[in-house]
Amino acid sequence: MIGKRRLTIITTDRCRATIVLDNVQQRVGREQFFSCLWQSVVGSSRVRLAALIYVNSRYDRKKSMDDQLFIMGTQVDHMVE
Repeated sequence: MIGKRRLTIITTDRCRATIVLDNVQQRVGREQFFSCLWQSVVGSSRVRLAALIYVNSRYDRKKSMDDQLFIMGTQVDHMVE
């Protein structure tokens, strides 16, 4: 039972983090947000997994990449690294 409670807490925290990141993205703009996100992925291994999970959750596999270019941000070299 403790394991299930811990999973619920982790899932809830992840949902809160996603909501916060979505709000920041709306305020600063999608391209700028993802540019900073990729820069943080390159610069810090501690945030890498969480950032990639967030990107995966926001990437719509049903749309073409051309429709979602904002995910690459304004500095494509950071995203490709």
